[in-house]
Amino acid sequence: MVLYVEEAEKLTPDPDDMAYFALALKLNCAIWSNDKKLKEQDKIEVYNTHELSKISGHP
Repeated sequence: MVLYVEEAEKLTPDPDDMAYFALALKLNCAIWSNDKKLKEQDKIEVYNTHELSKISGHP
């Protein structure tokens, strides 16, 4: 898990979200957040509520 934490620390635009980035790296999954700062990186896909609503077919 240390590898993920170290990479997440370098990657996240907001240190408060480092744990979410480390977990997303470990699980190879996206993050759901309305925080626009998190999209400032290109390693982890970040979806906001509006995007997920469109993906799921709900207006």
